[in-house]
Amino acid sequence: MDERADHDAVTRQHIVYEVNRSTKQVISKIQLNSVFGMIIGPNNEVILGIRHTKESGIVQCFVRK
Repeated sequence: MDERADHDAVTRQHIVYEVNRSTKQVISKIQLNSVFGMIIGPNNEVILGIRHTKESGIVQCFVRK
């Protein structure tokens, strides 16, 4: 958890890449501000915790079609 006084949740940008292991090519990209945590689910879904303020945020799930 980033508890520094200068933490600005709006300006921190994070990029999550999905990469083909054999070819090393990028399959997909998720670009968001202020990602607090990431989990890869049992069906390869990406679950991201996104911080809005020091006390609140949301969880988003990305599923590949």
